[in-house]
Amino acid sequence: MTAKKIGILTTVTLAIVSFACLAAAYLAATDIWHGLGSPDFWQDQGRSAFEWRILACTAPVIGLFHVAFFIAATVIMAKWPKS
Repeated sequence: MTAKKIGILTTVTLAIVSFACLAAAYLAATDIWHGLGSPDFWQDQGRSAFEWRILACTAPVIGLFHVAFFIAATVIMAKWPKS
């Protein structure tokens, strides 16, 4: 397998994982938003405490995807045939 195919495969895989993390982060953020009025929220208890952990776990994966995407795109475009 060539380096170009490995780069594309890695980027696509990370894109799928990143999209799943983005969906989980969105759902966690909406739960946090709805829990703001609850007294449990301000005492780090209840469902919102778990949602903050989800946000903390998904943010690095989304960041990793963006870094890998830009590196792969740069490598692919550098080797792209110029006309």
